[in-house]
Amino acid sequence: MTLEELKAEAKKHGYKLTKEYPYISLAPCVCGSISRILWSIPGHMHYYQCKGCGFRTGLVKTKHEAKLKWNECVENARKEKAVVEVKHGKWLIPLTDEPWRKGYFCKCSVCNKINNRRTVTIPNFCENCGAIMDKKEITK
Repeated sequence: MTLEELKAEAKKHGYKLTKEYPYISLAPCVCGSISRILWSIPGHMHYYQCKGCGFRTGLVKTKHEAKLKWNECVENARKEKAVVEVKHGKWLIPLTDEPWRKGYFCKCSVCNKINNRRTVTIPNFCENCGAIMDKKEITK
């Protein structure tokens, strides 16, 4: 039975054949962190980013390709002996009495860009520059 015949038989019985990918484990980041985020952008584009240092891959079409791209980028960075500087900062939050604005329009102390992630909670890293927001006080 050919692949096309198998697909036709499966379709006749209400099944759809999909390709199964082997399990791929993610390599630790160049900074040593094993904490990574898989970002998915509308239009089915994906990339991984390290929570520790902000190191990230380029955009790819599938989650499987994103894993492969992550491992490839980490390996290339290690070969080049690239040193990733971990940035630390704090959120500069505009003074407001409106509780619904908590987490809105936070400004990063490292890159001075406004975080446009509209959430109730304040993120623990800057999405623009990857700085970890672990400084003690939050400036208003």
